[in-house]
Amino acid sequence: DGHLVVTRVTAEDVPFFPAVYSGYAIYFGIRQNVRATAYDQVFTIMGREFLWGLINGWNWDWPTQDRKIDPRNAEAARLFALAHSRARDFLVYGSLECDFIPLSPVKKRPFEWKMFWRGEYCEKGEIPELAGTWWRSADGNRKALFVVNMTDSEQTARFMAPPGFGRAVQQLEDVSSITRHGGEYAIKVLPRQVGMFVFAK
Repeated sequence: DGHLVVTRVTAEDVPFFPAVYSGYAIYFGIRQNVRATAYDQVFTIMGREFLWGLINGWNWDWPTQDRKIDPRNAEAARLFALAHSRARDFLVYGSLECDFIPLSPVKKRPFEWKMFWRGEYCEKGEIPELAGTWWRSADGNRKALFVVNMTDSEQTARFMAPPGFGRAVQQLEDVSSITRHGGEYAIKVLPRQVGMFVFAK
């Protein structure tokens, strides 16, 4: 199905497309008016869908041609498209395993999504300031942690590596850092960026 569209967005959503269409559903659409949708909302939705293995595939020329749209919306689309490409071994060919649950609870921030399509409605809730998911490669020899900083300030977290996958760590980008303290790992992710960490057996 080449026309998968989210018609209502809430803070309690689950990874619908991967669950129904398998991990090979890699594009999604949102019925929104990008001229009227705030950058924070666009980044939040794109970030959450990215963590589920999806990127926004319903784009006309608005990212580069429409001057009435906040240019940061186009920057967000580019950020997640590039990250998705770098992480394709996991997000396209691998499998989504579970949400990222750090050792200390992550603060949550208000979630608000205003829909401008055939009448306005608004969904409200909360989302983690640093959201993430764990993925497994197709061969099963690697696991990856993908995190998105949903805020305008640096975010940190501590966690344990998956059992049997703590011997080697690779970063797929340079906007974050990771350190090891005994059996724990600590990460820092810059504002509005994606952190990608690969763990091998």
